[in-house]
Amino acid sequence: MTISRRGVMSGAVASMLLPRASHAQAKIYGRIAYVQDGNILQWAPDGITELKRDGAAMSPSWQPGADMLMYVRDGGSYSNLISLDTATGRTKRLTDSESRYQRGSQDYVYDSDWINDVFWSESGILVFSSNAAPSAGELNLWVLDYDEEYTYQAANDNDQPGHIEKATVDAGGSTAVYTILGEDMRSSSIGLRDLDTGATWYVMGSDSYDGAISPNGRWVVGCRRDEEGNNDLWLWHRESERLTQLTHGEQISNPTWDPFGEAIAWLTYTGDGFSLRAAYLDFTDEEPVFAGDPTVLIPRADIDARSRPSWSSAT
Repeated sequence: MTISRRGVMSGAVASMLLPRASHAQAKIYGRIAYVQDGNILQWAPDGITELKRDGAAMSPSWQPGADMLMYVRDGGSYSNLISLDTATGRTKRLTDSESRYQRGSQDYVYDSDWINDVFWSESGILVFSSNAAPSAGELNLWVLDYDEEYTYQAANDNDQPGHIEKATVDAGGSTAVYTILGEDMRSSSIGLRDLDTGATWYVMGSDSYDGAISPNGRWVVGCRRDEEGNNDLWLWHRESERLTQLTHGEQISNPTWDPFGEAIAWLTYTGDGFSLRAAYLDFTDEEPVFAGDPTVLIPRADIDARSRPSWSSAT
């Protein structure tokens, strides 16, 4: 990958993405891409369709308002970024992560790179985690400027040690939120980073994961584990740093925002698979709540819980 540095892209769209008050009667709209058996599928109000039969796909992310998807293809000892035009079915590999050493050798494994958890922002940049040089083996935060066709490692004040995964970025392209894995690769917390200065903050402490920043940058939704083993949805308000619990006694992962910051979709473990669910939020009072009961979009399927679903307004 070519490493460079650039200024933060403008967040002019962010002012247009303020949440509206109530959606209790509204139906879930648009389309949500997810992974099952290594293939990319799509939920939409008119049913489920297969977008790409790949067999090794992970982490799809829609280009906002378009038919283009970016996803990660698992190569076994490496992974690459792949773009998919869902209108034509054409794909293009954007990175070259496989080592030139002999396959199966120790040098091959050490020289190959991993790319994980790509996310596409309204600003035109994508964020992902990778151990590519100069990361020295750690999974660090990277940025791809899609229009300029170059990548670079995100600025970092180095105050959040650990591996990065499940990164997201706001619509203005200025702030990223991600999971920080501890050295044991089991403990985790949610962090926030200014992509221009590299300044970092902790959003939710230990036993939190899968954080996602809202398009307007005001809210972070994430999952927190409690002492009883439940994994519930929580909201963090950036200005007040107030935490609000949204669900109770569930097994939730991979929350994602709709493009307007008004609704959230997530995966719920049902005991024999995963259910895809979504709900609008009511921001009228100081403590946000669901605007009506969550909608079950897919009751149960073998959805890949390593991959965050991606929500697009385009139909």
